[in-house]
Amino acid sequence: MNGDLTTDEALSLIDPLLVSELPDGMVRELLDVARGIPHRSRFVLTTPQLNLIRRHRVLPLVPIEWADSAETAHERIRIAGLQLSLERSWRELNEVLGPLSDSVRVLKGMATSRLDYPTPALRHTGDIDLLVPSDLLAETADLLLRNGYKHESFVDIRRLPMDKGFPLIDKNGLEVDLHTRLLWKRSTEVRELFEKPVSIPSL
Repeated sequence: MNGDLTTDEALSLIDPLLVSELPDGMVRELLDVARGIPHRSRFVLTTPQLNLIRRHRVLPLVPIEWADSAETAHERIRIAGLQLSLERSWRELNEVLGPLSDSVRVLKGMATSRLDYPTPALRHTGDIDLLVPSDLLAETADLLLRNGYKHESFVDIRRLPMDKGFPLIDKNGLEVDLHTRLLWKRSTEVRELFEKPVSIPSL
């Protein structure tokens, strides 16, 4: 039996509504846009469809003529501005980390926006996620806390029951999450990510 999934089958695992509620072929075209391939069709999105797209943070991939309104234009500008703010926060974070920056790995949006998209503005990113070796978590978090990063409540980092991340807020009000695992607390650490670093353009 072939274990490969079709695009629709893969999307159904993420959210069945992506298949049942969006026009046939739309998500495939959005994936093409993410790869730098110009869109070919013209869809007109309804409000529920647009809200579904917002929920999955792919509005920047939607061609303007598919959702041409003052509201979506404002939202695109806000998302692009947030991306720029996150990049500034990352540079400040990197300076604070100093030598420790060689021991952490950037995850998720900040990494994929540079590695997998034609332009970072196409990736809707909400925070900065760092993968930290578990034996450096306390040192990393303590360094950031001493340099103005905030945590909403006092936590003894050495006794932290890791679910997925230790959230901090930087001076710009943006979230920085320290992770020791890629998934939940029962998942194992991925040592290969620390052994084989990948350079991310302009970060």
